[in-house]
Amino acid sequence: MAAKVNVKTSDSTSTKDLTFLPAINFSFVESVVKSGSKSQGDKEISKGYKYFSEKYLFNISVHKLDNGCMVTARCHRSQKKNESPHEIEISLVEGPGLESSNCSCAIGKSGTCGLVTGLLYTLAHMKASNLKSIPSDILKTSLPQTWHIPRGKPRGLRSTLYNPSKIDFPPVRELCEAVSKVDNSILMLSVCSGTSQETTDTKFGKFPKGSALGYQQKLSAHYILNILDEDFPILPIDNFMLNTLQVALNRTKTTSFNAIQVSMDETRNIEVMTRLQSDDPRWHAVRRDRLTASVAGDIVKRRAGLLSTK
Repeated sequence: MAAKVNVKTSDSTSTKDLTFLPAINFSFVESVVKSGSKSQGDKEISKGYKYFSEKYLFNISVHKLDNGCMVTARCHRSQKKNESPHEIEISLVEGPGLESSNCSCAIGKSGTCGLVTGLLYTLAHMKASNLKSIPSDILKTSLPQTWHIPRGKPRGLRSTLYNPSKIDFPPVRELCEAVSKVDNSILMLSVCSGTSQETTDTKFGKFPKGSALGYQQKLSAHYILNILDEDFPILPIDNFMLNTLQVALNRTKTTSFNAIQVSMDETRNIEVMTRLQSDDPRWHAVRRDRLTASVAGDIVKRRAGLLSTK
């Protein structure tokens, strides 16, 4: 495809006259897209026909050139209701032939995109309908549905920045005393405690341990314990596996068996130390010699179709 021709267009040179447009049809559009696309062009053809059939393109205008014309148009962004439409520009010469094409989208800068294809389909449909001029844009009330067309009024810019100030937790006792002087029947005084409580470091400063912010915004780079209790209780781990097998091992096997046994206190210490799991080196050290699902495939594998009957 030829390089883009730099032609200055203005409202004074634009027209709705289709007599300057070369005779093009749908087969011409498909051949141009397939030859100008880096791939087979099926995706561009499918999207382009959708833009044409669902009336995504608007503000189509023709600019006469020496051996053809330049057509400009705008196209709504699919599902992008708060962004400006894309700008499309193509140059058609007698023959017919597509001399150049340009679109403000990312694909249109390097090849024939779906928006350019949609404009070509629209022009080919107008020529096939023997139209002498470009019809006015169809009103929304005349279309089956217009939910895919973005709303015209854009949303204003809104700031979403939030800068939490990390300050110390204010003294509750002083606050309650000041409030009680104004009105001692306020319900807040019945639930606030003036006694000092243990605090926890959070992203918003120090808060009482056990409070919602105390466990939801706990300062930790890896995990958050969503526990309302102040201290995690020690779980009663009882062994319900009854050993009915009696085996007399020799000295070597007995030594190896005793080496892998852990006591109840060691079990609880391992649980506390390995709560970060894969982010903690001690978690890998405990699982190094353990038979787990991740290493089971290195020990035994089942060959596919081994037990199938012929």
